[in-house]
Amino acid sequence: MKIAVILPSRSEALFDKTSKVIFGGANVQMYQIAKEFGQCDEVDCYTLIGDYETTNFDERDKFNLIKTFRDTDRIFVKFWKFHKKLQQLKPDAVLQRGLTAFSSLLAVYCKIYGISFVYMFASDTEAGGRYQESGKRARLFKWLLANARILITQNTYQKGMLSKQFGRESHIIRSGFYLKDEPQNQGDYVLWVARHSHLKRPELFIELASQNPQWHFKMVCPPSLAPNYDDLAQKAKKVKNLEFIKFVPFGNIDEYFEKAKVFVNTSDYEGFPQTFLQATMNGTPILSLLVNPDSLLTEHQIGFCCNGSMQLLQEKLVLLSSDADLYQTMSKKAFNYAQLNHDIKKNVKKIISLISANSAHKH
Repeated sequence: MKIAVILPSRSEALFDKTSKVIFGGANVQMYQIAKEFGQCDEVDCYTLIGDYETTNFDERDKFNLIKTFRDTDRIFVKFWKFHKKLQQLKPDAVLQRGLTAFSSLLAVYCKIYGISFVYMFASDTEAGGRYQESGKRARLFKWLLANARILITQNTYQKGMLSKQFGRESHIIRSGFYLKDEPQNQGDYVLWVARHSHLKRPELFIELASQNPQWHFKMVCPPSLAPNYDDLAQKAKKVKNLEFIKFVPFGNIDEYFEKAKVFVNTSDYEGFPQTFLQATMNGTPILSLLVNPDSLLTEHQIGFCCNGSMQLLQEKLVLLSSDADLYQTMSKKAFNYAQLNHDIKKNVKKIISLISANSAHKH
């Protein structure tokens, strides 16, 4: 079976350790999926990536990398170049993640050419037919739903939204990673990791750090297109117990989760945060202000969701820092949760089974 995996724009940073390009969880997931497809005997996988100028592609031997188009190309040029590559490859299925106008047009394209289009939702907002960052309605979303062969969601909320609002069924496959044999958590500081975005509410973590001078806080917050980054950085640097870090290469970020005592999320909403996976695979308990997909923090007892209350976030941080038995229990449960739900090898096998079953049904 021949599969083409489309990496989102800005994915060159996952290969080039010298790159300062900022990327998100969708990039990481498609990178991991393409890498694991490359290890599967039953799949002939091609990884479609933008035509970037960089030549520093680490681990290139684990991917069949196909360069498509430049970001600066006009939309029609992009489609023509993309069309030529797909016609050369003739894949049985195309995988894409993260809602754009391109997603909807690609779904139509695949339907016309008899290719199974597999769309993977990157956030809860997408399941309602809206773009993740802007929140604006995706006008061509119904084209995607009408023409995609397989829809993959991250949680029951997304699955329910698609079913109730649009009458489309989907399959829940959670984000995956190459997991460790034992937890690495060493418990040294309170950690926050996300790109600069109003949806991530970074200013709330700075507030939390300023209220707790007795503990050390680390904040990894790369700049993005969102405004006022310099103001945020200056505000963070005024808090003596907070270390503000502008950028960490993808290959080094796991070290921060290994040595964190607690991971904090202050986002308004997400799908399934990549950082939740990185925390749990290291046995690091999670404190979340609002985000709690499928009630996983409470149901699996791997952290606390504070229902939007900064006061409750503060109280739970004190509790985790003072109750050693509770902390150790949550740390172990976090690691076990990741082992059961987020093994990239198991999740890729599920994707292959879905594509195979749908291909058989199509014929």
